[in-house]
Amino acid sequence: MKLKDRVILVTGASKGIGAAIAVEAAREGAGVVVNYLSDASGTDNTVAAIKALGREALGIRADVTKKEEIEKMLAEGIRSFGKVDLLVNNAGIALWKPFLESDEDNWDCTLNAKLKVFF
Repeated sequence: MKLKDRVILVTGASKGIGAAIAVEAAREGAGVVVNYLSDASGTDNTVAAIKALGREALGIRADVTKKEEIEKMLAEGIRSFGKVDLLVNNAGIALWKPFLESDEDNWDCTLNAKLKVFF
């Protein structure tokens, strides 16, 4: 088990690639903080899959574009697990309109979600 006794925080882990990363980390021995923004049900499924592997998991809602929410999420993870060893910055947003119809606020939000997390 490569991640035995480690705690990993995976952002955007309620579904898709983030959920798969979270479950695989648990399979490798880690406890997992499962971050989500809007899909509480998907988070419950990810947490249940991790617990079914005999690992600890905690779902935490936090907007990773907001520093104060990141700080609260990290503090809650540390309070629950005693530490957080690893971070997978998986969260992201998609612009559901043609690029040329996007405005600067859309672009800033996209960049903040991917590049400014944890600064």
